[in-house]
Amino acid sequence: MSDREGFIDPPMFPAMARDQKEMEGQPRIRRVWAMPSPWTFHISVIKELILKYMKSEERWIDPFAGTNPFAIDLSNDLNPNHPTTFHMDVVEFLEYLHDWDEATKARFNGALFDPPYTLHQSNQVYKGFGLRKPVSLAKDLIAPLIKQGGYVLSFGHNSGGMGINRGFKLVEILLVPHGGSHDDTICVVERKK
Repeated sequence: MSDREGFIDPPMFPAMARDQKEMEGQPRIRRVWAMPSPWTFHISVIKELILKYMKSEERWIDPFAGTNPFAIDLSNDLNPNHPTTFHMDVVEFLEYLHDWDEATKARFNGALFDPPYTLHQSNQVYKGFGLRKPVSLAKDLIAPLIKQGGYVLSFGHNSGGMGINRGFKLVEILLVPHGGSHDDTICVVERKK
């Protein structure tokens, strides 16, 4: 005999089941508080998010690497004091990757996209490196470099990400509030269709 025998579901249960079915296939949205850091990838909840999508045998790029703690195939930062593969303007770096053999254009499993969020941040935290903000152009240059099924993880103060016009589908959003007067860090995970 079932312990539910004779039990009638309250009216809200069918609605909850319907809502759950409608949510299937929708992006996951979470909100997790963390202390702020000028180095995004050193925030533990963000580091965990990246490791969820980045597999050790995969090839990734990071055009704004800073002090990136991950083993990235090709990393770039304007500041020559950072331990990156290249120290180029982001557009020059991405165009350099496009100049490689045309047959291997879509050859990366993913990209981390973490540009300076504001000009103030460029001046104060990054000592003036990255004052040019060619964010849209950089996204246009990243898109063809990513393999189908690959990921781009974008970080900033908005949830724009790569977008559907560049061939990406939203998978997950992580909002990271930092308390006080700090803006949230918005992490967007998208997969190339």
